[in-house]
Amino acid sequence: MPAMPWPVPVACRGADPIPETVDVAVVGGSLAGLTAARLLAEGGASVALISDGPLGEPSLAAPGIVQQDLGEHPHRLVAAVGQEEARAIHRFLVENRELLQRGGWFLRTGSLVVAAMEHEDRELVEGFSVCESLSLAATLLSAEEVCDRLSATGFGPGRLQPDDGVIEPGAVEAAMVAGARAAGAALCPGRRITGVEDRRGGSRLLWGDGAVRADVVVLAGGFRLASAWPWFSDKLYPVRHQWIATAPVAPGRLRLPVSGQHGFSTWRQLGDGRIVAGGGRFASPHLAIGETDADVIDPRVDHVLRANLGRFFPDLADVAIDHAWAAIATHTCDGLPIIGPLPGRVDLVACTGFHAHEHALAIRAGQVVAEGLLTGRAPGIPRTFRAGRMV
Repeated sequence: MPAMPWPVPVACRGADPIPETVDVAVVGGSLAGLTAARLLAEGGASVALISDGPLGEPSLAAPGIVQQDLGEHPHRLVAAVGQEEARAIHRFLVENRELLQRGGWFLRTGSLVVAAMEHEDRELVEGFSVCESLSLAATLLSAEEVCDRLSATGFGPGRLQPDDGVIEPGAVEAAMVAGARAAGAALCPGRRITGVEDRRGGSRLLWGDGAVRADVVVLAGGFRLASAWPWFSDKLYPVRHQWIATAPVAPGRLRLPVSGQHGFSTWRQLGDGRIVAGGGRFASPHLAIGETDADVIDPRVDHVLRANLGRFFPDLADVAIDHAWAAIATHTCDGLPIIGPLPGRVDLVACTGFHAHEHALAIRAGQVVAEGLLTGRAPGIPRTFRAGRMV
């Protein structure tokens, strides 16, 4: 299988020595974990970040689309959690985008959410009907306007979200790693936690022949957290996501990212001209749920990605596909992240379960976790993101 089309940044490689004792151990080298580690270290805590995979995995594999929704059409979020809570979730997404802007990483391009499956037209229009109540800026476009704007065929109506945009994942990851190290956090990839010993005044995390003792543990890893913390066993699960990338085409072919098929498919043009298409896991009879091997490309999903590219963008049908790759994302049982202390355990703080939306959620999540540990207050976490909802 060809590798993903961008390398792991040099700054994300290498490991620091692990101290024997720290104030906070962060488990997981995600964007959320890196953010929490940096802010905690800047706040005066001694911090070690322990990750079984490379720093930034799996967010480095994603193409960096940042949208102000969670994939589903907005009226479905309102129906699931209520309008007030849906507004709180949207505020959280906006706050994350503002942090990306403050770091100089976010390019505001807008995005188009399009109807691209049977009966999705109605869903898209219903979703648009609640955008104003959520303070989600959006304009409804006809099918003709969508296809004209994208030089495409086969799409239905679309929702133009002007505040969305893109990032370059490698640049963000490298900056977050450098910032955490500069703040004094020890970054230690390549070590999988195999056990936990609860002791008075903290926890002792075990791996191989090593251990670190911490007063507080931030659980910012993925689905493997369940192997050491059984509380997650019925709450987190792995899902394989796939992408393809074309050879470079003329710049400006896709001036803004596109998502459709109920959030299952995305398209974006990179700065070097390549078109990245992702999603398609509905082609798998089990939606790629439970898959843990990122080195496997499901041919059924790969076929859908290639077929959709030619179906919706006929001029791209014969462009060579240079890369095909996958990553394992961590989903939750109710589709929302888990942020905050585990029930009855103020020393164990979750910051995980971002699905395919790590770039839209994780930096703000890491920030509120760090604020909560440093100040004792974290008012920015939506109620439906808190771990206590799982009780």
